[in-house]
Formats: sequence, structure tokens, C-alpha cells
Amino acid sequence: MKYSGLYHIPIAHNTPEASTTVLNALIHSIETKFDLAVRQLPWSLTHRLLRSVPPPTAQSPLPQSYQHILQLSYLNPSQTYCYIHPFSAIHPSHPANPQIKPDPSPSTTQQPQASAAPGTIISIPVSQSEAHIGFLVNQLSPLWAFRHALNVVNGPAYATGQFVIHLGDLRASRPGSASVTSTSGIVVCISTAIEDDDDDDDDLRDSGYMSLDGEVEEEIDLGEAQAQIRALWIMLKEGVEFGKAEPREYMMSKELVKGEREKEAVVRMWCELLRLRS
Repeated sequence: MKYSGLYHIPIAHNTPEASTTVLNALIHSIETKFDLAVRQLPWSLTHRLLRSVPPPTAQSPLPQSYQHILQLSYLNPSQTYCYIHPFSAIHPSHPANPQIKPDPSPSTTQQPQASAAPGTIISIPVSQSEAHIGFLVNQLSPLWAFRHALNVVNGPAYATGQFVIHLGDLRASRPGSASVTSTSGIVVCISTAIEDDDDDDDDLRDSGYMSLDGEVEEEIDLGEAQAQIRALWIMLKEGVEFGKAEPREYMMSKELVKGEREKEAVVRMWCELLRLRS
């Protein structure tokens, strides 16, 4: 089993040059501080966010839901994950998980852990992604409106000991400006292995359908994994200049279970970050 933490570093000047500088500094930090770090194959991310459209008869603003179309190559290069992110799971007043421990790094802002609130994730073949998005935007336009597109292309990745580190420059485009991109910051995902006696029984194949019913099948003590991820992050960012930007932290849900639900937790974690970049 693997557990992951995700960090987003906003770029003050919102320029590609500034984001490249930060990304190169983090790469240099890995290669100089971790002697055993081994470069891995590059990874990619493609994310499309749609927002629910209120009915024309609505007398007052209604809560909005979001639909994520996410391709994450290191999770499964042949699958696209479609996640309907209900309003109840992302309400601004939703409290932070009280079990989150204070981050020893004062310059990192913790976000609430991606919860296992009711919602639905389906997986479809990557080859069907554009057709699916076109169907939602064109045929279901009374229900869904395109919000933004985010991408990571050829992101560097490293393996060092029990950790795998994925880094990427998150680029954004909006409706009507598909050819114009701006940086949405740097993302750093740190994954660590978790010992589990039943790992040999895990089946990580995509079934094509997953239901998030909010039920907790198994709870695992992830405090040590979170502490290890935070310790590595502190070491990694030491000496790297972020300016006035304050990195934000996202952790996988505490309601982690094995098999396909582990992938769901990864998808929810990424979608929580990517929704907030809109």
C-alpha cells in the first residue's frame, strides 16, 4: 500500500519563468540532498473541471457541484477518472479533520483532508475522454459548464528509499483561451510505502465503476506515514526560495482502504487541490 501527501506552491508573479525557477530549484534539492535518488519516467496530468449550472427558474444562488475529468499517468496511464464532487463535500464551512497534527513547518498551510463524503467516481478509457467531455459540455450544457483546464506535461519523478516524489509545473487555460496558458503553481506529490500484511491480496485493477458511499471499511493509523512525508517535505524545500508564496498541504483521506479505494483516495486528494485552483 502507498500513502501520499500533496503540496501546492503558488507562484507570486504567475509567469512560466518564475515557476520554472522554483521547479528547477526543487529538482536540484532532490539531486543534492538524496544521494540514492533515482530519476523515474516522466509523468503527466490532464484535468478538466465542470461546474453545475443552476436552473433558469432559480430565485436565489444555489450550491454548486463540480465534475472532474482527471488523467493521472502514474496512477493508471490507460484510465481517466470522472469524479462528481458534490457541494456537501466541499462546503467552505467544512471543518478541517481534527486528527490532523500541527505541521512542524510554519510556512506550510494545511488543507482539510479529502473526505470520503458521498460522491461517485467512474473510470473510462483515456481514448474516450474527449468524447465524454464533449458530451457533457455540448449535449448536457443545461446541466454542466466548462470551468477550466489544468495540465502537467513531462513532470520529473524520483524514487529515493521508500519514497516516490512527483513534481510538476501546473499550467492552466480557460474557455476562449485554449492556446493561452498561465502557471497555476508547482505541485509536489510525496508517496511512501505502508506495511500491510494483506498487500499480496490487493487487486489494483480498474473495475470501471467505483462508488463512494462514505462508509469506512477499515481505518489505518496513518500518523507515522504523514509524519514521514512532512519530514521529507521540510528537508526537500529547505533552501528553496518561494518568495511570499505559502505552500499548501493536502493529504489522502484517513478513511483509506485497500485495492480500488486506495486509488479513489488519490483521485479525491488531487481533485481537492485542482478544484481550488479555479
